[in-house]
Amino acid sequence: MFIIQLTYKTALSEVNKYLYAHREFLDYYYKQGLLVASGPMNPRTGGIIIAATKDKSGLEAIFQKDPFYLAEIADYQFIEFTPIKHCDALKEIIQKTEGKLC
Repeated sequence: MFIIQLTYKTALSEVNKYLYAHREFLDYYYKQGLLVASGPMNPRTGGIIIAATKDKSGLEAIFQKDPFYLAEIADYQFIEFTPIKHCDALKEIIQKTEGKLC
């Protein structure tokens, strides 16, 4: 799985111009089963997205189509992790992505 950390490079007024398109972009990948959770950081200097995949290069290619990326208003950091412990509600998603863990 991956945590994707977005860091805004511009003022929030510029970010807000692309927010609706960014959320539509995310909605598409939620429907595909790729995304697990997302939202703004507090304070609102960027956002966090959790993706259920082990394919970093594929994930990076997808996010190159994000309206925030295309408008050059956010930097992206892709952090891979192995979710050994999790709540029961995430068990199926994690096993589908990671296989059976310890």
